[in-house]
Amino acid sequence: MKIYAFSCLLVLIILISGCSYIPDLGNFGGNTGGSDSKMGLIIDTFEPVIMQKYSAEPVAFRVKIKNTGSETAFDVEARLTNIDEFQIYNQPTKRFQKIPPQTTTATGESPEVTWSWDLDAPVVPKGTKVTFKPRMQIIYTYKTDTVRSITVMPEIELREYVDSGKPFPSDVVSKSTGPVSLDIDIKGPIAHYQSKITFPISLTVQNIGGGTVCREECTDLDRDYNRVDLFLETYDVRLKDCELNNIRLTDDRATVVCNAEIDDSIFFGLIQMGTKQVTKKNIRFNIVYTYITDKVTTIEVVGK
Repeated sequence: MKIYAFSCLLVLIILISGCSYIPDLGNFGGNTGGSDSKMGLIIDTFEPVIMQKYSAEPVAFRVKIKNTGSETAFDVEARLTNIDEFQIYNQPTKRFQKIPPQTTTATGESPEVTWSWDLDAPVVPKGTKVTFKPRMQIIYTYKTDTVRSITVMPEIELREYVDSGKPFPSDVVSKSTGPVSLDIDIKGPIAHYQSKITFPISLTVQNIGGGTVCREECTDLDRDYNRVDLFLETYDVRLKDCELNNIRLTDDRATVVCNAEIDDSIFFGLIQMGTKQVTKKNIRFNIVYTYITDKVTTIEVVGK
């Protein structure tokens, strides 16, 4: 059956397929000051080598951070805080240009970084035991990328396909893993009457990493904290009636609904779905953001 884009009634079937200075953030790395994130770049180990020390004795904290997501973490900064009573002999910060994901281990790049911080324990009164809670915070740039597909076929063929009882495929083309998730929801079927196809598209952003998300240039807590910018990476899809910049997350979640528009020129790339001719198109969105997470450890100091 031939398709005439300007004369046939078409239905769009949408298938779910799918270094700036950052101020001291206090406990913004997590709700309790110890988020212990399990997504993206995580603090796998942060603990003293020996759990109890005497006043002014040397103390070593061992650290291991690991990239558990599918993207490379860039501009990584680790900060050691809550150590005012300790004597430290070097900078309480450590920086890395990038830490690759686990999927790149075959190239020889490691998704893990280890080191230790060396300090002197605080001086506490003789005969007392005091527990201190140093905190480590990591700040890094990460990316979330999601691709889903849409499927288009003429209305008559659509009805025949539905009447046959065969389910339409639902493919996630690709979806990265990390501390922020991005889901694309596109509803259908939608009628196409003119030379352009329009349909609503819903974009849901969730902070699932247990830490704090911030816009990529995270320099102002009021303007950037708990906010992201969305980017459409499909050149021949246009969005209307929505704003993708400076989206605020409430309770770690935000949903944006847009009207999308595609030219009917996509009908020229027909493929087969069983015996039916259809066309498919991928739609890609991504987010580039700063992420902050932290972990707290404890050490007991005995006065002597």
